Formats: sequence, structure tokens, C-alpha cells
Amino acid sequence: MTTAESAVAPVVTPTGQALWPRRWLSSRLFDLLSQQLVWWCAVGLVRFGHSELAALPAVGLVAVAAWARGLSVLALAGLGVGIGFAVDASLIQIGTISLPGGLDLGLAASWLLGLWAAFGVGFGASLRGLLDRSPVLAFVLGGPAGILAYRAGDSLGVLTITINDGPWPLLTIGVAWAVAMTALRVGASLILRRGQVRA
Repeated sequence: MTTAESAVAPVVTPTGQALWPRRWLSSRLFDLLSQQLVWWCAVGLVRFGHSELAALPAVGLVAVAAWARGLSVLALAGLGVGIGFAVDASLIQIGTISLPGGLDLGLAASWLLGLWAAFGVGFGASLRGLLDRSPVLAFVLGGPAGILAYRAGDSLGVLTITINDGPWPLLTIGVAWAVAMTALRVGASLILRRGQVRA
């Protein structure tokens, strides 16, 4: 078991057996499915006019993950929020994306930060494999992942990409996400290796 894996290992009994359901809730499969569910719930709530509630699915995922895998998850969530805020605020500021009604990245768009928190948590589970590989892989995967996520959000009407400016908006999103993914990979590796926050 790597150092990163041991930092998020599920709680075990004195006999060494992982407590159920914590073992399942700590699994990569559960995290992967939860990430998708959180994204769709948040987008659905925003799409149907309930953006004030759209961060709750992500809060729920972070809470469950912290219970199942330990408080280091909260540090991962905080890392995700910090990097996500920098990315989205920058993209909004330069006009690459906009939110419905001209909203900025304040409380009205807390759902975006919630998604980043959930994404950060993923580096302790479904995305943990990236921690054992070169940061270059995170950089390469980040660009397409960001473009797909924002294009999906644009098609569902929860944000707008300024596609009238040629390829530059998508290229900007891709570069921003490539850098963000790399920063998340490096930051998550440090958090889990040092075990700065433990259950």
C-alpha cells in the first residue's frame, strides 16, 4: 500500500477488518458513481431554478467521504475549492465563460465551488491512480476533461461559453483545466503523503 493510499485507508476494527459500509464508501467505484451523481444533481437544480440548493449534493459527498475515509478528505475538498475558485473566477473575469444572469462567482454560484470540492475529494479515491503517475498525465487529461465539462454545462444552460470568438475560449478552458488538474494532483499527493489531517 502506498503512502497516499494509507492516508485514506478505511477505518478498521481491532481484528483488522474494514467496517462496512465504510469499506464500500471508500471504494473508487463508489466515488466515481457519486461524482457523476453530484454533477447531474447540481446541474439539474441550477437548470430548474434552485441554484441556492445546488451545492448540497457536493456537501453530502464530502461529508460521506470524510466519515468513510477520514478527515484528510476535508483538506482535499478545500484544495479543490481553492483551485476551482481561481480557475472559474479567472475564466469569468476574462469573459471566457459567464453564468446565467451575469452572476459572479459568489454565493449564487456556490454550486460550482461544490463541484470543485467533490472533484478534489476524488483524488483520494477514483482519481487516486494519478498520484502514482507523472504530473504530466494530469496535465494532458485536464484539458479535455475541462472542455467536456464546460461544454456539457453550456449545452444544459447552466453556464455560457463565448464560442463566438473562435477556438480561443475552449483553448483557454483547456489550458486552465490542465494547470488546475496538475495542481490538484501535486497538492493531493502532498496532503495524503504528509497526512496533515487525520481522522
